[in-house]
Amino acid sequence: MGLSKWQSTLLTRIFPNRASLYLFMLLFMISNAWAMQYMCAKMIGDHGMPIFIALLLVHIAVTAFFAITLVIQEKLFAFRWQHVLFFAAASFIGNVVSLSAELAVAPHISAGMLTLIVAMAPIFTLLFSLLLRSETVCFRTLCGLAMGFAATLAILWPAMEVGNSEVYWILVGLIAPASFGAMSVIVWVAWPKDIDASQVAFGISLSALMFFIPLAVVQHSFSEVVTSFDGAVYPLFGFAISLIAEYWLFALLTKRGGAVYASCADFGAIALGLFWAFLLMNEVPTVWMILAATLAVSSLLVVQKTKEA
Repeated sequence: MGLSKWQSTLLTRIFPNRASLYLFMLLFMISNAWAMQYMCAKMIGDHGMPIFIALLLVHIAVTAFFAITLVIQEKLFAFRWQHVLFFAAASFIGNVVSLSAELAVAPHISAGMLTLIVAMAPIFTLLFSLLLRSETVCFRTLCGLAMGFAATLAILWPAMEVGNSEVYWILVGLIAPASFGAMSVIVWVAWPKDIDASQVAFGISLSALMFFIPLAVVQHSFSEVVTSFDGAVYPLFGFAISLIAEYWLFALLTKRGGAVYASCADFGAIALGLFWAFLLMNEVPTVWMILAATLAVSSLLVVQKTKEA
């Protein structure tokens, strides 16, 4: 059965061309990858595995995957100082700081709440973009961001009650979206012209690995690793798979749509994160959560771009 006239018109208005549909598909895929990452972060935190050791293991897998991919594609490249500085800045702010904060708060809040906190990254991305004037933010994008911000507030506001033990961890957790927002702008502004998305993903993951090696050595506790590793194998594997998808998709989406647009995937992760939290952890969504999910999905449609990919 074909689409009716009004359905076809609606789709045309939302996706004026193939480029906008392509960007939306990328946005949806990275939203789901982020949502799964938050679920895995919650599981890793609940198993008590040391943060830096968990992130070291994950980044070993991620870096190996991209290294093999580049070898197969014959895209291995020599690092120049421009590359080193770019990768170091992006990986430290967007991986070391952001992911460490995410895993630090994971054991202390629900998976749904973790999703909603980290999903505030687009707000910080917009703020940094406006401060640095790195890209033009149109009215449509502002409307989408406002809806996404409203989605996040729909969950955060009820939790910000006096005496609520989650308040402290919510504030600590906000470090994650703030640092990721800063990294998004860095990737958009300082992207080296001579490398593509898969090479950027490899460089950032490798640089992050170099940071996590000494941090894991300092934090090492073999007894904790042994006791927590068995139960954390699947979450670690899922976290690594999610990061592989995120690195490549985020680099590709930022390159084609801009930092603000790419970061809006976090609003899609709100709805998907609540879904996975319900399915995997039996966290029943409240009325506020349903409202947040509705606003989040709507924000994805509002921020669609018509530029050619």
